[in-house]
Amino acid sequence: MSKQPPQRTCIATGVTLPQAQLWRFAAGLDGQAHLDLAHKAPGRGAYLAPTKAAFDQALKRKAFERHLDVAPPAWDNVTKQLTKRLLNQLGLARKSGQLVVGTDNTHDAWRDGKVAGVFMATDAAANTVQRVTRWGAPTCHILTKTNYEQALGVANCTVIGVQTGNPAWDTAMQLQGL
Repeated sequence: MSKQPPQRTCIATGVTLPQAQLWRFAAGLDGQAHLDLAHKAPGRGAYLAPTKAAFDQALKRKAFERHLDVAPPAWDNVTKQLTKRLLNQLGLARKSGQLVVGTDNTHDAWRDGKVAGVFMATDAAANTVQRVTRWGAPTCHILTKTNYEQALGVANCTVIGVQTGNPAWDTAMQLQGL
């Protein structure tokens, strides 16, 4: 008999989901709630569905104050933390060989079934966007070319393929859905 993953209830919507599918917020020493992406911060945690709508609903209902006795976090801080996590995950994926960089290399890997999705810079040239769109690959457009270059240490980084099961893709989908 397999063990069920821990379930938690969203403080905004009241929906119960597996803990891993929710964002955890913990009270900080500064009197504000902070996003706890590792789900390991000490103290009481409050769980929230990973959407802007749920965040707004939690603010409206004063759920952070009620559940954690602290002020809610700023939305900008939440998105900055998620972006930082994504960039760190991309850097680690590059080091472990789980990324394909460059339009032609990514296309070949997509055609061979080695890539689950494609990161494309928001400032990519129009012809690059059209070319990648024709592949039919799932794409993520949330960061600039400069963001990718800094995270990966590679110049001229507009199109990146990510292998199946890489956590960077899951983080990117959360960010793109916000």
